[in-house]
Amino acid sequence: MVVSVVDRKGERTMFSYRGANVRLKPNEIDSNYVRKAKLLHLSGYTLVQSPQREAGLKCAQLAKQSGILISFDPGPLIHLAKPAAIRRILRLTDVLLPNSGEVRSLSGHRNVSQCVETLLNAGPKIVGLKLGKRGCLIAGGDVRIRIPAFEVKVVDTTGAGDAWGAGFVAALLREPTDLARAGKFANAVAALAITKTGARASLPSRRKVEDFLAKHGNDV
Repeated sequence: MVVSVVDRKGERTMFSYRGANVRLKPNEIDSNYVRKAKLLHLSGYTLVQSPQREAGLKCAQLAKQSGILISFDPGPLIHLAKPAAIRRILRLTDVLLPNSGEVRSLSGHRNVSQCVETLLNAGPKIVGLKLGKRGCLIAGGDVRIRIPAFEVKVVDTTGAGDAWGAGFVAALLREPTDLARAGKFANAVAALAITKTGARASLPSRRKVEDFLAKHGNDV
């Protein structure tokens, strides 16, 4: 359960109660279900407490063994996770989706570019760094690209980071090698999401994102 408080500028603060999530045990994981996935996405909340921590890491190990793409969003509580658990999830992660605060917390550096390089050396193949109104920085392989955000009227930023991450991995599942396209697609998803109230109801369809890019894609 999450209560989101939004100010007059559309910025939000969230208060959450995680309920039964923290009680998920490794032996409750359906291994066959995990192995059928195209993508396993985990958040940093998974690593904060046992037994959910061990359950999440088990899922990630199963996915890695099955060749499934693994994305990881550290989230605001990643600093509460044990260092050993963080190191392990980074080794298993294919696509890391931090914001500027989380990337510094994970890497121990202040300079963003240095943060990204440190994390790429820790395991992830791709880092999609969310920079809010400044857009994003995408790094992976030989690619290092900053993509500015689209200018839209902000109504509610609740869920903007999650919307961005969903757009990014959805684009990668379709075109795994086009990181610039994935970053621009993710920026468009987030831009559309913050023009409406709420987190889930504000998420745009693929058609709406593609229409938006057709109209505004050359603006960035």
